[in-house]
Amino acid sequence: MMKAERILCCADCGSDLNDGLVCGECGRAYAAEADGIISALPRAMNTAAPSKERIKATLDGDTGGADRNHTVVEYERAFHDDQASYYDTLFGDPLPLGRYYRRLVGRQIFGYVRGKPFVVDLCCGTGKSSLPLARMGCSVVGVDVSREMLRAYQRKCDKEGLRNVLLIHADASRPPLRKQSCGAIIMIGGLHHIPDQSGCVRHCCDLLTDDGVLIFHEPLQSGHTSLLSRLAENIYAVTNPMRMGRALLRRLGLASPAAPTPPAEAAETFTPFERPFTSAGQMLELIPPGSVPSLVRSQGLFSFREFEPTLQNALGVPIADAVVALDFWFSGILKETWSGDALFALIRKQPGQRP
Repeated sequence: MMKAERILCCADCGSDLNDGLVCGECGRAYAAEADGIISALPRAMNTAAPSKERIKATLDGDTGGADRNHTVVEYERAFHDDQASYYDTLFGDPLPLGRYYRRLVGRQIFGYVRGKPFVVDLCCGTGKSSLPLARMGCSVVGVDVSREMLRAYQRKCDKEGLRNVLLIHADASRPPLRKQSCGAIIMIGGLHHIPDQSGCVRHCCDLLTDDGVLIFHEPLQSGHTSLLSRLAENIYAVTNPMRMGRALLRRLGLASPAAPTPPAEAAETFTPFERPFTSAGQMLELIPPGSVPSLVRSQGLFSFREFEPTLQNALGVPIADAVVALDFWFSGILKETWSGDALFALIRKQPGQRP
């Protein structure tokens, strides 16, 4: 595992840390606390966060500016602290989506970060995106603004005996890491939570070593649903005979239209400040000089269409694997024509470029 003092810098003044994880400029100490997590929030955020309701009320009366961006980060912190206890259940991905993420991390992302000294996972949450990499032998540095999420991640590492994960409680939009210290940074489903996206991408590119890679995977809402994805939904529906029978009876006029399902009382899933991407061009606009987009494409053409209950079991796993393989193949050959529900971007730091 890498030594934290070699990559961390002070969250307040930006200075390097000594071997004892103490800032040589302002004297702030960054040793891991009793839960095994390093506290590296700026001092302005180190006090207990107000409730998300109070923060939301403040934001509703805010007119904008840098202070608003800071307050949105505070809201995200409070929201995800509240969500941590049920997060893994809430996002227990059904088929074929679960197999999509298995391939995304275990093959696509692993193929780009394999051999790097360590991988930084920004907005790491409870470890969905980087725990599989740690299990495959990668050293992982997880950064998240929610300490409760990090504690859930740490419990998983302790349970599995993983010693190659370092967790840092910090603002992932401006992680306190040394410039030109990171060979690989990933952010899976995190950038759309960050108010200053261009500033975050620029900061991350500054952290990369020469030829380092920065990987994003974000929800894509282009407003376009392709014929192929609609066809996939219809094919999935065929596997539910009862649903098909009811639909046929309605077409024949032998059954009344289905009554709308009343909204269920459920835990909050999304924050009001999330901004999904609407095009690949949006991502390209965020990339600063000195870094080049090696790959920016949409994917998830079929995998984000949920199987019917009849296939949400072991029988559906090989079918889901086939769907996901087809999905990635289509994304590779038709990336300019078809639009899926996810945006994948790989950015490289050009050798010799300095921030």
